[in-house]
Amino acid sequence: MWGDRFHHLNRSLTIDTVLQQVASNIFAHGFDSAYPPDRTQPLFPILVQYSWSDPAMDDTVGRLMRNHTTSIQRVALTEGQSGVMNASVYVNNALFDTPLQDIYGTNLPRLRKIRAEIDPQDVMGLTGGFKF
Repeated sequence: MWGDRFHHLNRSLTIDTVLQQVASNIFAHGFDSAYPPDRTQPLFPILVQYSWSDPAMDDTVGRLMRNHTTSIQRVALTEGQSGVMNASVYVNNALFDTPLQDIYGTNLPRLRKIRAEIDPQDVMGLTGGFKF
């Protein structure tokens, strides 16, 4: 549906939606970790993948991704899934400008402290990705 709606923008634009099934007791084992910051609710992720080959489409597809995410959240809220608004964003699936708070929640200050102690020269900051 989404791909058909926006295919006219560029023939290389592809949108795939993948529902990832996980066990409802996913957090019953192990211990607290950096992600997700709240382990009281299981995750049932939906992965929406976008691909395109024309760099001129970067801003357009970025807006499309944000609008698509907002639409999914709106439907989930309408259906009574209020927890979706507080769900942590998985770092591997996060858009480039996602605030670290949205990924790591209350763990962010601790992670920043660890980074400062372990990597005071910020060598890992040279790798790209999300910066603490």
